[in-house]
This record gives sequence, C-alpha cells and structure tokens, in this order.
Amino acid sequence: MNTAKQKYNELISMYEKNNLIIRHSIKNLKRKLSDNTVELREEIIDNKLEKDPEGAYICRDRSTFRDIIKLEKRRFKRDKRPRCLAHFRLKSDLDKNELKKYSQKLFKILTNQLRAGDLICHWRIKHFNILLMDIEKQESKKVVKRIKRYFNSKYNSDNK
Repeated sequence: MNTAKQKYNELISMYEKNNLIIRHSIKNLKRKLSDNTVELREEIIDNKLEKDPEGAYICRDRSTFRDIIKLEKRRFKRDKRPRCLAHFRLKSDLDKNELKKYSQKLFKILTNQLRAGDLICHWRIKHFNILLMDIEKQESKKVVKRIKRYFNSKYNSDNK
C-alpha cells in the first residue's frame, strides 16, 4: 500500500474514533488514491448451455464460418477429436428461382439430418459447407452419402 493511502486510512480512522463526520471531499479522495486495480467478476454459466436448441448450428455468414473453422483447427491440436469438413453443391441448369427452391430443400434436409454440434453454412445459392464434429473420415463419408441419397430420392434427380 502506498504512503498516501496509508495516511488516508489513518485520517479516516481518526475521524471514526472521534465520531467526526467525514466530509465528502475526504471520501472522494479514496478514488483518487486507488492503485488502478481492476476487479474481475465471474459467473458460472453451467445450466444455460443445456437449453440450447437441438440440431446443427446454422452459421449465417462465411466470415464467421471461416473463424469457426480456424478455432476448430486449434481445438483439434489440443483435444485430437476428429472433425470433417464437407461440401455440397447443387448441379443444375435451373433458373434462379427454381434453384433457390431446391437450395432451401437441401438446407432443410441438412438441418434435420445433422446433429447438435455440427455446423452448416449456406455458402452461396448452390453451395453448402458443413463441419461434422466428433466423426472419423469414413463415417463422415457415410453421412454425406446418406444426405445425397435422401435428397436425390426425395426430389428424383441426380443432377440437382
């Protein structure tokens, strides 16, 4: 503790012992004498994470998706849990409105088929990137194949 603070504490102590009223100007000195420490307050947020909605996380923009990928690469170095990145592309000569309709259908399939913790990013009208968490490469290939098969069977097309 610095000497100015010590003198302040002695002064306050003297006022209190003698039942004197401490003037506001003296009380305000305490702020000026602080040693510029910062207090960190914390809150444990344990149960709030359990209430997250089911299903894959939908990433609305490419920049955030890229940042999450970078974060997951770093996390992989630490925990060695497998992650796989997959890309879906609609191949079609349809006009933009029809293509948009099929894109929405694929998006719905992805949101229904993927697990909580997986990540979906609608990259462009024809493109979707997904990040599958805690899954080996062979298993991720099965997931991608299942989604492709489901989409093609539901919409009766191999070229969309």
